[in-house]
Amino acid sequence: MGQLFLFSFINIATGTSPPSLSNPYYEQTFCKGTNDIIFDWSYTSGSSYNEIWIDNNSGFGSPEVGFNNGQSSNWVHRGIVSLSEFLFSAYYQNKLPQNLYYWKARALNSSQDPITSFSSSGSFILLDKITPSITLSKSSMYVGDEIRVTCNVGSNGQGRQITFYYAPGTNANLSEYDQKEADANGSAYINLTARDNWLSEISFQCSVEPCGKNFSSKETIPVYPKPEPDLIVQNQSVNNTGVNPGDNISASCKVVNQGDGSASSSRLEYYLSDNSSYQTYDTYLDYDNVTSLSSYEYSYESETLSIPSNTACGTKYIIFLCDADNDVSESNENNNSAYRTIFVKPSPPSLSSPGNNANISCGSDVYFSWNSAACANRYRINICKNSSMSSCISGSPFDVSSGRRYYTASSSKFTAGQTYYWQVAPIDSSESYGWGDYGPSTPRSFYIQPCPP
Repeated sequence: MGQLFLFSFINIATGTSPPSLSNPYYEQTFCKGTNDIIFDWSYTSGSSYNEIWIDNNSGFGSPEVGFNNGQSSNWVHRGIVSLSEFLFSAYYQNKLPQNLYYWKARALNSSQDPITSFSSSGSFILLDKITPSITLSKSSMYVGDEIRVTCNVGSNGQGRQITFYYAPGTNANLSEYDQKEADANGSAYINLTARDNWLSEISFQCSVEPCGKNFSSKETIPVYPKPEPDLIVQNQSVNNTGVNPGDNISASCKVVNQGDGSASSSRLEYYLSDNSSYQTYDTYLDYDNVTSLSSYEYSYESETLSIPSNTACGTKYIIFLCDADNDVSESNENNNSAYRTIFVKPSPPSLSSPGNNANISCGSDVYFSWNSAACANRYRINICKNSSMSSCISGSPFDVSSGRRYYTASSSKFTAGQTYYWQVAPIDSSESYGWGDYGPSTPRSFYIQPCPP
């Protein structure tokens, strides 16, 4: 390569700094042939000319503007100008392919010999103006069918923004539907499912940017009515309506397609809710995959559901939500949920006295107390001789009257020198769902001291 740059050995004036580049700025983008591009840089004292090189390679081994070393098939200009600027006309731009280009400049004397070294390089991007084409995967369709709309901009359009437009219905106006980035093949696509409001035709168009917003032709196809499915939940049930936080319950139901059209496979989801109708903020529990269903066909579904351990007590609802992901286009989209009522029992109260590992004097009655638990109306206390709560004192557990959070056990029920354990369970005011769990999970203990001799 060295012999190609015959003038590169000419002495450059000592101490003269190379020009500073101004415009275009780093990787500034231009649309080919739209406007002239002005390159400018700082003036160098003593210069009569300037030289600019433009190359699509940062090594400047085959400049398109500048010294013609014969390496570029797209060489357009020798790059020597009398001012510290260069007008890169639309004519020259259109001779170059779309690309990222680099540029640099240096000052020359009146003999057009260099008096500075080249500046550091700048860069800019030339883009082709592209007219997109649009293709449809169907020439006609039914409501419920899916269509793929593809916009093609060619390999030079990779990375460009493609906007899709559609106009559902006869004589409808086009409106923007979505935006995509062209892939490595210069294309992007969208998938859409035909709805009732598409009757009796739909039109599609796409555009590409930058370099103006250039549109494809508009493509229109007919859309015909199609019978639609309608999924509902029937025979929903749970095996236990009174549960503690953390319990598992079994839920089952029948998903029925009561519509005239076939339904593709879908998803049944189970939620825990404070309402009898599904809300988007309900607590998700689990799901079942539902097979495709012909008209008036049904599928039995069942699942074991875990009630979250932090669930507050009170009336709750198990929501059965079919077609949870809206996989199926239905004649009625507002009848997909059903419910069963459950009651979450109160959680155990926190204990007060006696304190854990407390020492109780021989012959003393033992006074027990605890704090209130949400939803609880009444309590029972269980007092045992072992921490597994399997060997308990006579009469235990003891029911406590409504409104009371204390119990006194007679000293006659205890043996001196023995450690005892205790827990408390709550029940709600209706007492329809049974007692809640005993708590705490690790029973509290106390010790009856030996009697004096």
